[in-house]
Amino acid sequence: MNFDLGSVVTIVLGILATFFATYLAVAKNKLKQLIELGKQILEVAQALENSVADNKVDAAEIASLKKELNDVKVAWKILLGKK
Repeated sequence: MNFDLGSVVTIVLGILATFFATYLAVAKNKLKQLIELGKQILEVAQALENSVADNKVDAAEIASLKKELNDVKVAWKILLGKK
């Protein structure tokens, strides 16, 4: 089998494109996970702000904060690949 330079270049570029596309898909997925983590952290901040707005924290606000913090924990684990 004889390969000319054009065929070799085409094969090499095809292989490189495949690896780049795979890397890009992984990077895009991690970026989505990072954005989700950021959203969860902002929800915790909003819940915390709402709970201390009246200078007292009741049981419902504590439950809301616990739920939001648990969501952050889950998003963090997903980002790290532990879930």
